[in-house]
Amino acid sequence: MVLITDLNKLVLENIENYLNLQIYSQKVTAPYFINKIQQFYTELLRKAAIPDEKIKEINQMYKNKEIPFGWYRGKGTPEELVQAVYEISEKVGLDFGSASANSIIDFMKLYGIGVDCSGFVYNVLISAFRKLNLEKEFIDNLNWNDKEKVGVNYAGAFVFGGMASTIIKPNQIKK
Repeated sequence: MVLITDLNKLVLENIENYLNLQIYSQKVTAPYFINKIQQFYTELLRKAAIPDEKIKEINQMYKNKEIPFGWYRGKGTPEELVQAVYEISEKVGLDFGSASANSIIDFMKLYGIGVDCSGFVYNVLISAFRKLNLEKEFIDNLNWNDKEKVGVNYAGAFVFGGMASTIIKPNQIKK
């Protein structure tokens, strides 16, 4: 039987991973990043009368990391964010071996490397549930709009609402 204390411990460990990304010799906190870039260029492509099929193809190229930034679109795990910093800094010819934590965070913000609220919650929880062999139960109990589109890239605030949540009062919170 899984205890809530076991789950809480794993969740807190996962939160710590986002707060302490080890990048070169620095520990940095994952910056907040919500992807508006894809939305903006999609709007520009539509204004330029690019056919929807071509826009879908371009968006797929984006998802396949065929651009130099924004790969995880706010949905990356701590490990993916660290790897993105190494890969992108190498592509653009920057050496962060002696960089400050603030410089690395600025670079991450510039290149869209970070996590948004739903990506953070989803990744923190799925990792904890996965370690307890309860990944399927976690996925099955979220409020997916489209049951075919399940996963971090489709996780938004709506996924954690409705039947997937319970309202509690502050005096009900336990450590």
